[in-house]
Amino acid sequence: MINWHRLFGIFLTDYFTDTPYSVELEKDLSLQQQFLDVVILHKEQGEFEGVLPDGLENLNQHNLLSYKSMRESFDVWAINELIGHYVNYRKQLGGEPLVAESEFNLYAVSTRFPQGLKNKLGFTELKQGVYELDLSVKIRLIVLSRIEKSEHNAVWHLFSNVLNKIDYGKKYYHVKSNPSSAVNLLYEYYQLEGLEMPYTMEEFQKEVAQNHLRFLTATDVLKEIPKEDFLKQIPKEDILKRIVEKDFLKQLSKEEITRYLQQLNEVNDTKQ
Repeated sequence: MINWHRLFGIFLTDYFTDTPYSVELEKDLSLQQQFLDVVILHKEQGEFEGVLPDGLENLNQHNLLSYKSMRESFDVWAINELIGHYVNYRKQLGGEPLVAESEFNLYAVSTRFPQGLKNKLGFTELKQGVYELDLSVKIRLIVLSRIEKSEHNAVWHLFSNVLNKIDYGKKYYHVKSNPSSAVNLLYEYYQLEGLEMPYTMEEFQKEVAQNHLRFLTATDVLKEIPKEDFLKQIPKEDILKRIVEKDFLKQLSKEEITRYLQQLNEVNDTKQ
């Protein structure tokens, strides 16, 4: 089975890198290992810099996310499960009295629009792709396939299952850690699901390399290129020009210059 949940959590972990928030994946909430997909914690002082993705602009101290991928449905049972996770999580934090309810936010993140859930429970639209369920506890529903196409929503678009939004998300989401492996895995998952990606994996890898060249020195780049391949890209005239420059010759001993000239004469004599 494709582990969309873990990959979704990995991208959120990357998204909140170098911010006051930290992300925990597959939070174990019981002895029977009932896992909550993602917990986003406000651990450090300060506020998030920049614009958060739609639906997350109200982040709290403890933010509990349950995620459903393209093959799953966010139904009433999933909502009840999220509320159950919230109860267990709050108990595990301990304290007397318990941590205030006002310090928690619950998010139901779904790739597809949950029509069945709407028919049974109903919910209020807050903005495009973002809804609210007012139950025993308020839950914010974020439908990734319907989120407004915008740069600050790039991380959502990567999981939207909509080709033009995936491509848009790829263009504007800048991975902070280990970029090639995370996005490569995302693309492989889509291919396994039968979704034709807008361009090949090879093109993506080339683009990632080009986008990150600015972080490398010329020496670092040259270390990764075999000398033979590097020299093939330089016209012979340019190589010869460099060889005869005085600055280059100063680096050679008289013996080395003499030996080279002798070898060159032997080659010319052989050709004649």
